Amino acid sequence: MARSTMSSRDSGNDDCEPKGDCFVAAFDALFELIVNAESRQFFLVHGNVARLPQDVDVNHAWVENETTVFDYSNGIQTQMSKDTYYSELQITETRQYTPIEAMQMNTQYGHYGAWPQ
Repeated sequence: MARSTMSSRDSGNDDCEPKGDCFVAAFDALFELIVNAESRQFFLVHGNVARLPQDVDVNHAWVENETTVFDYSNGIQTQMSKDTYYSELQITETRQYTPIEAMQMNTQYGHYGAWPQ
């Protein structure tokens, strides 16, 4: 089951809609990473980011494992420690999906996210 700290008010807030390709990029990166890595412990993560070039928190998507974040949005491949990423971008309200959960949600809702709770 998806682990969530995202509130229901955040999942449908039109003011927080992403402007880039992060949901598609993160979904694709998840499966690329699990195919090419020895470990299969990667999660698709949706969350709110306070520090991007905008005036309000936005929904964002990335992939992470226990220690590292992989953010491949908008053609830029960022890889950094999870602690640094969360701190620098002021991440809040996250929801993690296993690869199977991500496929199920994508099929159920017909898009890459953000998905309702």
